[in-house]
Amino acid sequence: MLKFYSLLTIGLFSLTFLGFQHFNNSNVLSIHGNLKSSSGPNGGFTGAPGESTCTQCHSGSTLDGSTFNEFSISQSGIDATQYLPDEMYDIFVNFDSGGTEKGFQITALDENDEPAGVFVQGSNTELKLGATGAIVGRRYVTHTSGTNSASGWDFTWTAPSDDVGEITFYLSTNVANNSNTAAGDMIYLSQYSLNTSAGLVEKTKLNENFKVGYSPSSHQLFINFETENSGNMHLNLTDLSGKSAFVQELGNSIAGENKQSISLPNSISSGMYIVNFFIDNKVMSAKVQITN
Repeated sequence: MLKFYSLLTIGLFSLTFLGFQHFNNSNVLSIHGNLKSSSGPNGGFTGAPGESTCTQCHSGSTLDGSTFNEFSISQSGIDATQYLPDEMYDIFVNFDSGGTEKGFQITALDENDEPAGVFVQGSNTELKLGATGAIVGRRYVTHTSGTNSASGWDFTWTAPSDDVGEITFYLSTNVANNSNTAAGDMIYLSQYSLNTSAGLVEKTKLNENFKVGYSPSSHQLFINFETENSGNMHLNLTDLSGKSAFVQELGNSIAGENKQSISLPNSISSGMYIVNFFIDNKVMSAKVQITN
């Protein structure tokens, strides 16, 4: 009789253990598996300003996805280099996951980090809305649980009704190792910008009219440019390796022709430098030879 009770106890323990294991794996899939969930990840994991990334739930590494992620935006099969108000565009997202499961999330923001345009889900994507904090009102597109091994995801985006300046698409992709845990996944972040035709014209004019000179006698930079709008100016002088040598705030520009003379500190040695000149978030660059 004692032997019978012992066997019964062992059997009940085994069933309990196996049941716990089953629950544990299911629980992992429901937590880890925004990739597994038909509802997809909640909004707010693209790495955009004020957001987290997929590493909020996945303990793997965050990597530069600029050459890994594939993003295309087009209209009638022609790649779009700018947007027109109220026009609809086709977007395609993909990356090579090496045979493992994968997922993505994307959002679009204007220069003030406000939601830009309207997404419409495709046959293998899903829409999400930001619910709390800085992401309230932001719109997102994600994979679905049935598309973790898709050859890519497609959806559409309609541009805002007004010219809101440069729009940035923030994309986060997840290469999941299919381990049924949150560990070891790779998160790739990338950004893609789109301007209006008016914005492109302004940027072209800025670059065409941007002139930089240097006077050895006064150890000064002379900068001339024309702009259609006023904005906050600042200078960042870097060496050819990208190391900053001198930074200075310069106040606000005026609409029309602008001329700036900037005295350099004696600590800046002779050599070739790059003048990075900013007006708000617009940048113009030129090389200059400095002799001291």
